[in-house]
Amino acid sequence: MGIILDSFQKDAIRLIGEGRSVIVSAPTGAGKTLIAEHVMQKVLNAGERVIYTSPVKALSNQKFRDFSVQFPDKTGIVTGDVSINPYAPLVIMTTEILRNRLFSDNSSSIDYSWVIFDEIHYIDDPERGTVWEESLMFLPEGMKFLGLSATLPNVDEFASWISQIRGEDVSVVKETKRPVPLRFYFVSGRRVFKDPAFIKKNPRSFNPGEQRYRRQKKIPNDNDIISLITGLRSRDRLPAIYFTMNRKRTVSLANSLVSFDFLEKNQKKPVVDTIDEILKRYGSSDNQGFNDIIPLLKRGIAYHHAGMLPTVKELVEKLFTSGLIRIVFATATFALGINMPAKSVILDELKKRSGNSFRLMPRRDFFQMGGRAGRRGIDETGYVYSFTDPSIQLHSIRSLINGLPEPVSSRFSLSYAGILNLYERYGEDIHSIYFRSFRHFLEKRKENGAISTGLRGKIKLLKELKHLEAGKVTEAGKFAREIHGYELPIGEIFKSDLIKDLYPKDLVYIALALVYEPKRGEKAIPDHGRSKYLYKLTKPLITKIHKHEKTNNIENTSPAFNFNLSPAAEMWMKEEPFFWCVYNAGIDEGDLVRYFRMSIQILRELLNTNIAIGSKSKIEKAISLLNRDIIDAERELRGENVRD
Repeated sequence: MGIILDSFQKDAIRLIGEGRSVIVSAPTGAGKTLIAEHVMQKVLNAGERVIYTSPVKALSNQKFRDFSVQFPDKTGIVTGDVSINPYAPLVIMTTEILRNRLFSDNSSSIDYSWVIFDEIHYIDDPERGTVWEESLMFLPEGMKFLGLSATLPNVDEFASWISQIRGEDVSVVKETKRPVPLRFYFVSGRRVFKDPAFIKKNPRSFNPGEQRYRRQKKIPNDNDIISLITGLRSRDRLPAIYFTMNRKRTVSLANSLVSFDFLEKNQKKPVVDTIDEILKRYGSSDNQGFNDIIPLLKRGIAYHHAGMLPTVKELVEKLFTSGLIRIVFATATFALGINMPAKSVILDELKKRSGNSFRLMPRRDFFQMGGRAGRRGIDETGYVYSFTDPSIQLHSIRSLINGLPEPVSSRFSLSYAGILNLYERYGEDIHSIYFRSFRHFLEKRKENGAISTGLRGKIKLLKELKHLEAGKVTEAGKFAREIHGYELPIGEIFKSDLIKDLYPKDLVYIALALVYEPKRGEKAIPDHGRSKYLYKLTKPLITKIHKHEKTNNIENTSPAFNFNLSPAAEMWMKEEPFFWCVYNAGIDEGDLVRYFRMSIQILRELLNTNIAIGSKSKIEKAISLLNRDIIDAERELRGENVRD
């Protein structure tokens, strides 16, 4: 028996068959991926090529695994971490990679007939949304695209903008009905209400022994949470995802259930077998990340956050999709794109940090997380439980539940690398790019204001630093434009020809010092011997850049060098056990993996620059010093034993 398509799926597939670009807005779990798979099959059958983009590497990796099974020998992946079968007819890539290729006029990105943008509402992301906007603005003429989103209320407006800049009609397919309806509940203390108005009448009282920050922020305590989860278990409303905004809280809450066992006897062996299979590949002799969570996994309990080892997250995700995790405590990243539905979703709080204060979370975030409740074909209803602060206004709660997600806006802001890549194409007319942006479209052609001013400031700075000269991109500029995000600091180092005096380890320290984001109040001057020298070397360069940025009124300044992870990097390059390095670094193990991998990405970008001609072996040596064992993302994704 074949799959019975919903009306919106039929509409989208019909429009795709007519050769139209399409944006699909439909609730989480409605079946948008099926439309993407139709595009892939259509393109592959025609002997053409298709790109699939996603906002995060974890989602890219998951899709690579899924599509490799569905389209064997035809699937590749290219991210900052990995490059597997990069010339395959179906290539998964992060949107940054696509944007970079479009900017550089790389022919390998031009001969694709379709591109699929998953989670296309990510155009509204404060930090990375501009990448999505730039990708849409510079797609080659004739390349069709499919955009997928669960939260795009102004989809008609969005499609009108794309139609305008591309000179083609972009079709919109909307579905508002969820395949599994949601039922909302509000929790205060150990009491559960269908109507939030009852919380006002029964305000929660706090136990005298609770910590002060709990009293201030109204965070539910462990006993309240255990009571709720026990109730869900008795009502057959597991599995559940419990969303909280704090990494450490995911771990502490999971451990608060250690006396529970949510698994049936026949589920024990599959859990142990899955754990053993992962450990065979990655080992655990010095991996505390595995050892801490395994006792919980054997009871059907887990936690999931960005600071965990990627391999441990993979283990949790695999067990959860197999139905062997009954309750997972997770941060919001668990809700982004990765197909992890549950019967129930619990929200730790409805407020979200905004600067130094707290505000009601955006409706988009609420539905991104709450939308994970209800498994299509399994559950008749999905349940969303929200621990609710009595101080929140009743109308605000009802608006959160019943209102539409916030409309997406523009985050357009060309980077230095973007300007340098486009300058040869546009010259001084590069300012006209702004008039093609979604930001300008939303402003209805009003005065372009800060965006245009910021663009002028960046161009002026690039001229002051000799990246642009006499209407052309200089050799220094051609180098800098290959290092996206860190172009000016790296550019100044290599423009000054300092590379001749640096060792491979120095390149590692410098790359790591750029990508590392220090904690608030963290001391920036290193104690590490070699880093002291590198700090003195780089300090004048970054001071010079920041001075130019201040003069030109550029708000988002270039990252400074922070060498605090140098001792951890030195230990790793000496082949010390990874968790000794983690202990030395004082950060989560997943963060250290991420920073090491980001450093490798910068070093790989250096290999593509003109400066690499005389320094290729030095840069390759630097990469090899970092890229081994648990840091080797490509071997991990291939499923190879990282300790061979």
